Amino acid sequence: MATFYYIARNDTAPAVTDTLEDKSGNPVNLTGAAVRFHMSDRLGNVIVSAAATGPGGGALDATGQVQYQWLAADTAVAGDYFAEWQVSFSGGAVETWPDSDKAIVRIVPDLA
Repeated sequence: MATFYYIARNDTAPAVTDTLEDKSGNPVNLTGAAVRFHMSDRLGNVIVSAAATGPGGGALDATGQVQYQWLAADTAVAGDYFAEWQVSFSGGAVETWPDSDKAIVRIVPDLA
C-alpha cells in the first residue's frame, strides 16, 4: 500500500516525516548515514532532491526517523507527486524507501 503525504499549495509546514523500517518492521539505524528526500512529478521531472534530517531537524539516529522541511518552491504547484527517501550508509551501501511503491505527495490547491 502506498504512503500518502498531504500538504496545501504554498505551505511549508508541517515537515514531511517518516520512520524507515527494515523488512521485519524494525527501525533502520541511520547513525552515520546521509538521507535525501526526492520528489518528482508524474513525468519524472525532479521537483525536490535535498538532504533530510533526523527527528525535529536533528541528527539521524537509530530511531529510523527522517524529515524534510519544505521550501516554498517545493509546494508551489498543486498535484500528485512521487516521493522517496534515499539512504547512503557510512559503509557505502545505498537503499531507498519505500522499496515496493513510491510514496505519493498530494499538494492540494488552496482556496484563496
